[in-house]
Amino acid sequence: VTMVAIVVLAFAMGAGFKNMNAEPSPTPAPAAVVTATQPATAKPTATPRPTPLRTVVPVTPTPTDAHPWTWTRMDFQVNLGALPEQNMWAVGDHVLLLGQTYDNFDRATFEIASINSGFGWAAYAVPSAITDIDGETVIDDHLWFMGRVPGVSAENDSWQLVGTQTGASWESLGPTDAFDQIAGPSAGKGNGFGFVGRVGDVWVVETYQDGEPPKLYWSDEGRHWNVAKQPAIKGNVQISGSAMFRDRMLVLGWSFIDFEHVESFILSSTDGRTWEQLDLGLQPGAGIGGLACNVDACVAAEDPREGAGTVRNLWVTHDGDSWDKVSIDLPSVDSGSPIRLIKPTNAGFIAIAGFTDTALLSGDGRTWRQIDGIRPAISHETLVNLAVAGDLVVGYGSSGSSDIPNALWRGSLKVMEAAP
Repeated sequence: VTMVAIVVLAFAMGAGFKNMNAEPSPTPAPAAVVTATQPATAKPTATPRPTPLRTVVPVTPTPTDAHPWTWTRMDFQVNLGALPEQNMWAVGDHVLLLGQTYDNFDRATFEIASINSGFGWAAYAVPSAITDIDGETVIDDHLWFMGRVPGVSAENDSWQLVGTQTGASWESLGPTDAFDQIAGPSAGKGNGFGFVGRVGDVWVVETYQDGEPPKLYWSDEGRHWNVAKQPAIKGNVQISGSAMFRDRMLVLGWSFIDFEHVESFILSSTDGRTWEQLDLGLQPGAGIGGLACNVDACVAAEDPREGAGTVRNLWVTHDGDSWDKVSIDLPSVDSGSPIRLIKPTNAGFIAIAGFTDTALLSGDGRTWRQIDGIRPAISHETLVNLAVAGDLVVGYGSSGSSDIPNALWRGSLKVMEAAP
């Protein structure tokens, strides 16, 4: 009897693992992951479909006596457990938030919340076969990331490219062949994936390991990976962000030699295989704190130098090669603070002036106007992330204290654009 039970258990485990990585789910056709109207993406090899946990009716905002464009504070409508501030993205006409909880054995489970344009919430469980998530990036109205899927033993775990649009359905490109030592069971906590990207049909992944410079990998189908050619940069190199711009991908980073030699850089590639360093014309020691692109332009925000006063510099390109410095005067910006949280919109860009409640709007990245009072003066959270999905603007407000809950701030881009 014992031997029969073991055989049955092994068969069940093998069948569950196979469903995640190879065979399609027997779920009826109406629940398909990708429809004909969605953006073209690589063909998935598996389609796990979690059932929505719950749908929450939008809460009626509390009236305020602020400006018409002032945002409304909203509590979280679902419990997502631990929710890092960077885990919020605009994906199509939704905003997604990814949280995680731990059981008594320190095993993580993930849950994703989707917020629509009417601020209606829906929550979904991430497929239980995924035990770790890293490198989350929005590509073609999908949230893509590297997900760790366990095998029958730790040595058989695999990392797979996994994607979703709203959290209601998921797709996987299958096990990869290059990352066991980077983020596998034997890797240290200082290792992982920085971002996922795609240039044309080529996938790109950044990896980092303690004591080594970050590496860029490329793949034609998302499973078999090759090390890309990238320029040698002196010092301790860190990559801090990436952006897609037309037919190329841009990577933002910085290098540290000593406190007198900290330099920002931007890498560019049109095929994902070979990368070159761009010359923005930055002065020695100048830092770039943020990068955002839409279909017409890219904007990089330069960190202010000592004595900069209220003037802040931006670097703008319309072709990806030549960059121009644009200086703007922001009377309301707090001393020493940069232009933060630059995000693309359908009409241009939005950003926040330092740590104030002043938003900045631009149609071309060059001419900006200030919208003061986007939050009431009594607001106590600091905006640490921003997502723009169509007209919906969502700010993640961090209280900075475990005793005070964080909150979301909801605004309308159209109303802000109509402000005098």
